[in-house]
Amino acid sequence: MKYSQIDNTLFIKNRKNFTKKLDANSVAFFNSNDIYPVSADSTLPFEQHRDIFYLSGIDQEESILVLFPDSINENFKEILFIRETNDHIVHWEGEKLTKSDAFEISGIKNVHWLGEFDEIYQRSVKDEIELSLIKKACDITKKGFERVLGFVKPGVWEYEIEAEFSHEFLKNRSKKFAYTPIIASGKNSNYLHYIKNNKQCLDGEIILMDVGAEYANYSSDMTRTIPVNGRFTERQKTVYNAVLNVKNEVTKLLRPGILWSDYHKEVGKIMTSELLRIKLLDKSDIQSETKQKPAYKKYFSHGTSHHLGLDTHDYCDLKIPFEKNNVLTVEDDHKDLTSQELEVSVEAGVYYWRVKTTDGTNVSYSIVYSFRVE
Repeated sequence: MKYSQIDNTLFIKNRKNFTKKLDANSVAFFNSNDIYPVSADSTLPFEQHRDIFYLSGIDQEESILVLFPDSINENFKEILFIRETNDHIVHWEGEKLTKSDAFEISGIKNVHWLGEFDEIYQRSVKDEIELSLIKKACDITKKGFERVLGFVKPGVWEYEIEAEFSHEFLKNRSKKFAYTPIIASGKNSNYLHYIKNNKQCLDGEIILMDVGAEYANYSSDMTRTIPVNGRFTERQKTVYNAVLNVKNEVTKLLRPGILWSDYHKEVGKIMTSELLRIKLLDKSDIQSETKQKPAYKKYFSHGTSHHLGLDTHDYCDLKIPFEKNNVLTVEDDHKDLTSQELEVSVEAGVYYWRVKTTDGTNVSYSIVYSFRVE
């Protein structure tokens, strides 16, 4: 800009005066003006929108200012989003503002690239209507699972099970799977994102099914593992009950105001206790663990939750405490171990867990449990 940089105390005062006049719990958004084309390769000179300039001093296109003075999170009281530059932009248009530049101009500490906007101001708090649509998607998924329970037997093919789900979903006004379905029998259940679904299911094998119906564009997310012949071993039942204990305790932790990081640490403690009890860990494992690699990671190597909504992995910020009407799953994962692997999961309002046994199969137990933070 041709003018000398303005003292940012002006914009700090302007924001303070403006936010005093907002109603309680209001959020204000201010956008830059667009750049207007006048021909195939030229534009009008950029003129910043006076409101965003008055409150921030930012004189650049593709900027957003968000003011939320009553936010319980200090980082969300003032956020400035600016265009992320690159070598191509610099070559054609010249230097753009860095985050440091934007702070110096505006006095706003929390500066992000514009591409991060959806991740920060996400759709994690659901309206009651949205909750009913997600529940409908979950109910359709449940119907699909019940249909498959009556269909599975030795000799069926994975793609036939996928077809049974698809039939039930369409029958109940779901236009498609919420994500690519995983129907994994035998050794295929060892692969986290196996999607070929083209193996015959044999007697004595396990079938892992990671599927979910969409309804009105809202997602569900469910994983179940069942034996082809309907019978589990004694050891599998031991681990099954251990994960049930973890699930019951984990449920108590999910409350408004809880940070994901604190929640995940507590899940790790509960998991460790159960792994010790069923002798998948021993005292030497605990003694040799580190903060970066706790002992339970051998069997529970992943995070614990993701938000669910219009996307199966819906936009969220895990640094924000859980709020009323968040819809959460508890993420699952597994890796190829020679020992038994234990996982606790909650998906699409349905609790389940998976056990990988020494023969490479996976087992999970499930109960229907409608879940949201409230």
